[in-house]
Amino acid sequence: MCGKVKVRLWAGSQVAGSPTAIILRNFVSHAESDRFADWSAHYEAMGALADVRGDGSDLMSPFFARVGGRTVCGARGRHVFVEEMGRFCFVAESYGGAPAVPAPPGLWPLQERVKALLANVVAEDPFKGAFINVVRPGGSVAEHMDSRVMHQGGTCSVVRCNIIVQMGQGGAPVIGDDALGLSAGDGWMFMASEVRHRSQEVSGGKSRIIVSMGFLVKPEAEVVVREEEPGGMEVVCIQGSG
Repeated sequence: MCGKVKVRLWAGSQVAGSPTAIILRNFVSHAESDRFADWSAHYEAMGALADVRGDGSDLMSPFFARVGGRTVCGARGRHVFVEEMGRFCFVAESYGGAPAVPAPPGLWPLQERVKALLANVVAEDPFKGAFINVVRPGGSVAEHMDSRVMHQGGTCSVVRCNIIVQMGQGGAPVIGDDALGLSAGDGWMFMASEVRHRSQEVSGGKSRIIVSMGFLVKPEAEVVVREEEPGGMEVVCIQGSG
């Protein structure tokens, strides 16, 4: 367990004793998970999700923004350099060409619940915003680290909260060198711009589906966790092994 009210994630530099990830057990209900999974299955069947690797194993929704519908990257083409953020926008062409794909019902209330756990939030991540990721059996998320973002003249770190709404076999997220043991309904929060992350290979007959939400935070961001969370949410700190 993380202890009492405040848990400090590190942003620009490591803070002694800070965790590399925070697990949010039972963050969404079975009904919420099912709604997101049904939305994903519907648009996957329509061929409306972008094929990240080109082999059909890793599918992505558009990058949704609460204001304006799409992020600045979600509304543009492939490999666009977004000058105001100082970073490349590696998005499939279909992200900007799929206006018929709406944000999933319940996405923004869920984003508000996540945001309520964070202090020092500057803005929604204008690069990736919020999205749905579907990893089919045999697929995995390649190891990467998100870029920091230029925002209003300063550099911000990116904190992401990912919620698993469908989990088959395998597919565990790996933060640094640590695999997280999670189930459907659980989430994990980490500094995506400061630590390597990936997933293990998904196996069995069911895809792994997550809802991902990103925020810009100031250096040495504090994650504020209430002592009591309706629904029985449990907060676990992962200190990291390397």
